[in-house]
Amino acid sequence: MTKMKNKQYTSYEEIDRDLKMLKLQKEIHYQKLLQKGEDIKQSLHFTSILPDIAIGAIDIFSQSAKGAIVGFLLRKIFRRK
Repeated sequence: MTKMKNKQYTSYEEIDRDLKMLKLQKEIHYQKLLQKGEDIKQSLHFTSILPDIAIGAIDIFSQSAKGAIVGFLLRKIFRRK
């Protein structure tokens, strides 16, 4: 954020110019803030999260499936002896 120094103005036009600049800067910051909010909202939207949930479910399933297969094979091996 830009700090304003104590400035000596010599005319109302200078004051108006600085006020317009500050108003534009404020509007730019406000629009950036709105955009950030929209980005966050979009990233939390269900269609954005769905692929992550699906990948997580596949990982959990594959891990449990691997565990089940290994368990099954170990039971088969130890029952034979």
